[in-house]
Amino acid sequence: MTARKSPKVNGKILAFGLVFGATMHGYTWDTLSEMESESCAALTNEQILVSAEFTNKLHAAFNSQDLCMRMDAGIILAICSHQMFLGSSEESDLVRVLHNASNAVVCASNNTDKWQYWMSKLVFAGSIGMNGNSSMSYCVLTNSICERAQINYTNQETVLERAILDYYEFFGADTFSAYKILAGVNAADLGLYDAATNYASQVPPIHAAQIIEHLESVILQQP
Repeated sequence: MTARKSPKVNGKILAFGLVFGATMHGYTWDTLSEMESESCAALTNEQILVSAEFTNKLHAAFNSQDLCMRMDAGIILAICSHQMFLGSSEESDLVRVLHNASNAVVCASNNTDKWQYWMSKLVFAGSIGMNGNSSMSYCVLTNSICERAQINYTNQETVLERAILDYYEFFGADTFSAYKILAGVNAADLGLYDAATNYASQVPPIHAAQIIEHLESVILQQP
């Protein structure tokens, strides 16, 4: 099992800055806001993001009694694993990405009114794609897009949600645009060219251009 990286899409888009100034005392956070503040900063500092001190605090949060803290921690742990894989290219780190992303989805399941539910599924879909399964990733993405259309979900984007999207280089795109960006990339890889073009028409111009460029690259590689 190998990771397939798209050369035509920004490296950290799932196919997934500020100086870290907060001091971490011990291995637990007292409040959700404290955790989210440090997580936002860590997402801009690769060394902190993969550090044992930070990940230990995430594991503690993932086992806490606070649902939002658990959901946040599940997503960030998957991102930590993603960053570790980018630095190592080790298959064991790639397996850990998928494992942690799957845990994040389970933790946030049934909380469709929470942004973490949708973000966990986005990260999970990207993790599947990193493991080379474009078809399954596309299925998760398109099912989630349909699910979103069927429920009355409204959300004011949170600071941590934005920080996660920016980590994956979904600049200027909200979470549901990010679903469509990844779906467009996967559609191109699967030979669903009309679907790829359709998704490109629904996302911010910079990301539409990335989808089309990737699509053209895929077509050129055809025998």
